[in-house]
Amino acid sequence: MIAPARVAAFQVLSAVSAGGTELASALDDVRTRLEDPRDRALVTDVVTGVQRWRGTLDHLIVTLARRPLNKLDGEIVEILRLSIYQLLHLTRVPAAAVVDDAVNLAGKAGKKSARGFVNAVLRSISRQRTALPLPARPEAPEGNREATIAYLSVTLSHPRWLVERWLDRYGFIATEQWLQFNNAAPPLTLRANGLRTTVGTLEQELRAAGIDCERGRWAPAALRVGERGLGETLERLHDRFVVQDEASQLITLLAGTTPGRRLLDTCASPGGKT
Repeated sequence: MIAPARVAAFQVLSAVSAGGTELASALDDVRTRLEDPRDRALVTDVVTGVQRWRGTLDHLIVTLARRPLNKLDGEIVEILRLSIYQLLHLTRVPAAAVVDDAVNLAGKAGKKSARGFVNAVLRSISRQRTALPLPARPEAPEGNREATIAYLSVTLSHPRWLVERWLDRYGFIATEQWLQFNNAAPPLTLRANGLRTTVGTLEQELRAAGIDCERGRWAPAALRVGERGLGETLERLHDRFVVQDEASQLITLLAGTTPGRRLLDTCASPGGKT
């Protein structure tokens, strides 16, 4: 049986690549059909991770397949992307399980003839995990611009045009640091609902439920939490918080709101668009 989270990740990536939906909507749709919170967490990790590292993943696929991406079946590419991401970034998942699920997923997608190809590419990735065919970090970045751009854009998975712009404006070290920061998964951050509780009380309740958490760095109502066990706690504490990163939480503080002041919420929910 293929792991439900991997099937869901494949469905999301395929739908987004086909242009039928956006990432957030596709992800929300499949998450509602996954009962286990661990599966919901995994599919979110895989899908967002694939998007962050797409440039690197596609380079590896093309290199090992020895064919351009547009010559490969689209669904097989999505299976390879999500599977290579897991092999390289989710090391707690056994490699054999990732490969077996990918081969079975190819069959489930009606691509039985591609199962051997999928198996060969992923086993090659698994064997080369410590020495992947990716552009190396140049010893003298200023001396070889093309090698430097190849490392920054392919190995650190960012668009070439953006890499070139930042490299020219800010130099190699600053650009490398920004790219590494961009590819790091953001912490899961909650905002305590001040109408129902305090950040201190919410912190105590979460810790009592076995959830690791710490105060935010900037926003006074923020708590950074680990996802372990959070799914089981959402129902009981759902009115005590909203999921919202610190940058969004700071908007209301910077706006200088006061009691009685009227504000227009432009339908951006509590997320980053605010």
